[in-house]
Order: sequence, then structure tokens, then C-alpha cells
Amino acid sequence: MAHIQHHKLTVSRTAHVFTYGNKDTAKVAVLVCHGYAHLADRIIQKFSNIPEEDIYVVSPEGLSVFYWKGMSKDPVASWMTSRNRLDEIEDFSNYLTQVYSAYLSSFEGKVVLMGFSQGCATIWRWQHKAPVHYDSMINWAGWIPEDVDLSHTLDHLSEPIVHVVVGDQDEYLTDERMEALNSIIEKNKIPAVHHRFEGKHQVDRTLLESIIKSIINN
Repeated sequence: MAHIQHHKLTVSRTAHVFTYGNKDTAKVAVLVCHGYAHLADRIIQKFSNIPEEDIYVVSPEGLSVFYWKGMSKDPVASWMTSRNRLDEIEDFSNYLTQVYSAYLSSFEGKVVLMGFSQGCATIWRWQHKAPVHYDSMINWAGWIPEDVDLSHTLDHLSEPIVHVVVGDQDEYLTDERMEALNSIIEKNKIPAVHHRFEGKHQVDRTLLESIIKSIINN
């Protein structure tokens, strides 16, 4: 049998980031990470009901792009898989830190980190490795990793609030899964506010707008 060696080589690549709103007038800025097999320029459209002068949204796209359900379909993106998992966590953490530094480090209003679906675990793992300043987090229809200690992602803030959002017909977050998720929240003493809406595994524009307005006004 041939002896095959596995090597690691760090390379640079071009990332794609989308923005919406007016950074100079915005009261709140949101860094949002899309879900598995989604795209950054699609999830950012969920904020379009919010006036541009009130919000500034930064939507980075996952570095892994592939065809979903056949090569005749549109390309989609992902943050990580189980293959070379730790390397991918390291890569997207470095990437998101660069995005934050480039777009949000000088922002003077409130900063919100938001994940949808796979983007939730992505946000939490990034904050576990490289915490940044934020005022609120929105964990929308996604999992909170149970294999990392999340306490230090919150202890640098005076009153961090995590909005945990799920649809009442979400096929992935069943009642049993939500019970396990709530156990993770309690274990890590995450100051969570829970929201439910009528719908499946999706972002509800009306509820999203309501949560953003509450963050602005508090």
C-alpha cells in the first residue's frame, strides 16, 4: 500500500461580504452569519423592512461554496463540515474577526451578532476563540455548541442579552431538541430571552424587525 502523507498549507483566498444600511446614521449594527446551504446576499434581504438610516448590516459569506442538489442548481455556502473540522473553525474565526475589524470596530452604536441555523454555532465558536465587543446576540433557529465553555464569551459585558428564536413548526428544533438547547443555556448561564413565531426553519421579518427595535430602544 502506498504511504500517503497529509500536509497542511495555509493559503489566502478572497471572501465576499455584503452590507445594508447607513453606518453613519445607524443606531445598531448587525453582523449576521447565514445558515448551511444559504447565501449571504439572501439572508441580508431579511432586514430590508428596517429603514436604512436606522441599521447597518454586515453579512459575510461562508468560505465553502458548493452546488446544492445538483450542478444545475444555484451555488450555496457553508461554514464548516466534520472534515478537517478544527481547521475550518480556526479559519472562519480568523475570517469573522477580520470582518468585524474592517466593518464594525469603529461603530459607535450598539453591535448585534446574529446567526441563523448553522450560523448560530458559527457565531458561538468564533466568540469562544476570539471574543469581540457586542451588546446583544440573536440565536435564530440554531444550536448552541455543547462542547465549549461559553462563559468567557459573555463575562466581558455588563448585561449581555441573547435572543433565542425558533418557529413553532421548525422541523429541526423539535420540542425534544429545544429542551436540550435550554439545558445548554442554563448550564452556561446565558441570559436568554425566548421568542417563538408561527413558521418553519426560516427568518420571520416581522419578528426580526421587532427584536431589532427593542435592542435600539433599550
